[in-house]
Amino acid sequence: MRKTLLLVASALLMALVTAQAGCGGGDGGTGSVCPTTAPPTYDAFAKPFFDTYCVSCHSSARTGAQRGGAPVGRDYDTLAGVRTDLDAIDAESAAGPDATNTSMPPGIPQPSADDRKKLGEFLACEKAK
Repeated sequence: MRKTLLLVASALLMALVTAQAGCGGGDGGTGSVCPTTAPPTYDAFAKPFFDTYCVSCHSSARTGAQRGGAPVGRDYDTLAGVRTDLDAIDAESAAGPDATNTSMPPGIPQPSADDRKKLGEFLACEKAK
């Protein structure tokens, strides 16, 4: 009986460690850092990124079925809207040293790996403000 309990406890511990390792520490964050030279800006990088990949659903101008399932209030058509959801965007769409998150956007087109990395950097810069 004691051996069985030990095996069950070991299996549960391994499952927990594996789940944590697969999720970038459990929070989905990418661990991105704002570059000290030439950080991505909203006008030059983020606005075109969000316009291309996000605002077809995540727009304050869209309602009901037009949102494609995007939660009301998660609107990325302005910098202010993006700033209210930095962690969630990082956990769903960005890439960095701790995680590459690709659950958003659904469908096509998809951002390149480099654009996901730049998104992580942009979000890190915004978090640091």
